[in-house]
Amino acid sequence: MENKLWTIVDVLKWTTDYFSEKGIESPRLNIELILCSVLNITRIDIYKQFDKPLSELELKNIRNMILKRVSGEPLQYILGKTTFLDIEIMVNDTVMIPRPETELLVKQVLDDYPNKYKKYRILDIGTGSGCIALYLAKKFPQSEVLAIDNSYFALLTAKNNGTNLAIRNVSFNQCDILNELPTNQKFDIVVSNPPYIPSEDYEELADEVKNHEPKDALTDGKDGLTFYNRFKDILPYLLNDDGKFYFEIGYNQKNKLIELFKESTFEIEFFEDFSGITRILRGKEILY
Repeated sequence: MENKLWTIVDVLKWTTDYFSEKGIESPRLNIELILCSVLNITRIDIYKQFDKPLSELELKNIRNMILKRVSGEPLQYILGKTTFLDIEIMVNDTVMIPRPETELLVKQVLDDYPNKYKKYRILDIGTGSGCIALYLAKKFPQSEVLAIDNSYFALLTAKNNGTNLAIRNVSFNQCDILNELPTNQKFDIVVSNPPYIPSEDYEELADEVKNHEPKDALTDGKDGLTFYNRFKDILPYLLNDDGKFYFEIGYNQKNKLIELFKESTFEIEFFEDFSGITRILRGKEILY
């Protein structure tokens, strides 16, 4: 960006072309969101204020964000936030960026429990940014939600999100679920988006993911099944008699999970995403 009077439309056009040259997906959307963040305006405002000149400070902040983006840093981390369903969630490099598949996980829970004002006890294992726990707490305002994570810094982010969203029926505890139980109480709903990417698949991830998002939120460093094996063992201690569990799973894990749960006391079923890929596991204990 050479020294000249830059307007919003100038920056929009120049950066769209620049991002395209650098192979950035959705180049125009990226710069639109950067402009919205720096100028504190909406995307509609961009097109209402096309000819507005930008100050040196605004240009400096925009330029810094552009450089971060072309270096491979995810846009959500640059902006410090993302949208999860209809809430805004703060994100940083201590937490994984929420994906659309996780929205499907939450929607499945909401579909299964239409009485939103009944009181449920809900456990979110590996809460990360808190997106699952906070959304369920918002939609089930009479319920009690416990969100746990092994990462102290992820919990700080999740707690800040809870404060910003003014959601008070959720509590956050640090817990290593592979080695301990979060409480001696039982739950009506247990949800989790655990680290399920096998170690060999992790190495094939895009650099934007591998170089910036927390590794232990993505992979167990083994076969991707570590957490599901643990869940199978501890679910009897976590679930009420009529409780259900909901887990996000990897694209090729269905058959492995069928085998894993085959000798258990649980019956399970699967749900696909919009691409026809199996992404959600739902289960409950068989009571004799």
